[in-house]
Amino acid sequence: MTLDGLHCENCEIKVENALNRIDGVLAKVERKKKRATVSFSKEVSDETLKERVERLGYKVTAIEEKK
Repeated sequence: MTLDGLHCENCEIKVENALNRIDGVLAKVERKKKRATVSFSKEVSDETLKERVERLGYKVTAIEEKK
């Protein structure tokens, strides 16, 4: 996921914690690279991920799938 609006370490932690609270998700947010790397142990929709991040006031600018 490419993110916009992360300004500090606290922003990074808030997004990471919010994503990690989704069942089956393990996320690592890198503020300086403006991205979150998300791994799944079960199916989770892109919309669910986007809603969780944007509910915090940050913007998801892209979601790419890597295999």
